[in-house]
Amino acid sequence: ETIFLMFDLRRSRKIPLDARFMIAATIIQEIASAKFIVTSRFHAALTALAFGRPFVFVPANPKDPRFSGYLEYMHLCPSYRFKQYVEKNIVNTPPLPNVYKLQKLKSNLITTVKNFLSK
Repeated sequence: ETIFLMFDLRRSRKIPLDARFMIAATIIQEIASAKFIVTSRFHAALTALAFGRPFVFVPANPKDPRFSGYLEYMHLCPSYRFKQYVEKNIVNTPPLPNVYKLQKLKSNLITTVKNFLSK
């Protein structure tokens, strides 16, 4: 089963704040339970990464400096290679790169937040 979801909340200021939070929670739940995610949105890629879901990130500008610290944890696919990438990897999704390094990073972040909250 394939489900295509498109969310663009950039122009959502007309939507009440509580409704936007509900939409965001729904998006997060969809990403957390997805079998495979294809996204051009950086925050969706980070959410998939946080939940350990297989995904491919297809940014409009792969050289955007905002992505530089995160690319070692992602499968990045330039848009011109998208069809070829998906045909090759949709069934046999490669594991996330640097998963052990990412787990250590997540563990350190959780510890830091817990220490901060306990003060």
